[in-house]
Amino acid sequence: MSENMDLKRKKTYDALIRAFEELMKEKTLDDLTVHELCARASVGRNTFYSHFEDKYAFFRYYISLRKERIEGLSAAADDDFLSFRLRVVKTLYQYLRDNRFIWEKNISSQSAWMLRDMMKDNIKAPLVEELNKLEQQTGKSLVVSKNLLASFYASGIIEVFTESLYNERIPEQKVLEDLERICSLLFTEELLD
Repeated sequence: MSENMDLKRKKTYDALIRAFEELMKEKTLDDLTVHELCARASVGRNTFYSHFEDKYAFFRYYISLRKERIEGLSAAADDDFLSFRLRVVKTLYQYLRDNRFIWEKNISSQSAWMLRDMMKDNIKAPLVEELNKLEQQTGKSLVVSKNLLASFYASGIIEVFTESLYNERIPEQKVLEDLERICSLLFTEELLD
């Protein structure tokens, strides 16, 4: 019974995600309705509301799911801190380029601040966890606040992505090389005391 329920839930979530991505090519999150999302996904509204409070809760789920996928694609068993960070940045950048319709439709919408905050939180929280692990592994403390460093990094990444996605004069390879340099400079040995 539980396996059947998990399969049914997965199918529901997969249908909602596909429908959401299709609809986000057509409209902003502000303009999207739960009714439209459910109709496109062939999912009942009661089913939707039994899993999500509203479209914003679904969007938070969508962003966190993408974050987990990006981190999973980026991880390697023998990764050091910097190597993992660089792979996450590159994978995230590629995801955003491939799914630029979400940014294009929403960057000037009323919910743009919420989109940025969700993205920032989904970049910041795992970095704080990684920094905690780094301190434990090395027995050293960061010379700056973990939260401040993670906020600076997350906000910067979002701004770089936004700028590069809308400024086609910046070649993708150049952006990736510059991001790698920035991360290498930001996450140096001097970060630990």
